[in-house]
Amino acid sequence: MPIPFLNKTSYSSTLTLNGSGNYIEGVNSIPNQSFKLESDASGNGALTLANTSGVSQVFFNGAGSDNYILGNVGIGTITPGAKLDVQGTILVNNEIQFVDSNMRIFRSSNDMRFRTGGSDKVTIESGGNVGIGTTSPNTALSFGT
Repeated sequence: MPIPFLNKTSYSSTLTLNGSGNYIEGVNSIPNQSFKLESDASGNGALTLANTSGVSQVFFNGAGSDNYILGNVGIGTITPGAKLDVQGTILVNNEIQFVDSNMRIFRSSNDMRFRTGGSDKVTIESGGNVGIGTTSPNTALSFGT
């Protein structure tokens, strides 16, 4: 049974649901994009969104692996200009890694540290002292050896 499908301006297209076995698949007649909800024998669900060529653009696996989004992702914006475009505050609980843990920005207790080449290069303590080449700055600006 066709269901009205909301696009940005009206209910001008329909969404047709086809159910069979362990999945439900919907195709939007205009612009012919589709989604699929399914589960495997273990009960793990998955969501797939495909483009007009049938190529998966978004895939979320309930088993927790092989999740992806092709293209740009926007948080707080409907026009992302990069792979991840965040408009607003980002809360990072522990660290930001660049490629691996050898290059990262992280917190140690209440201090902020910058690591490159596998070792901490800059430390900003919660009290305001800054260390370059030392993780224990004892003045406003301390240099390691």
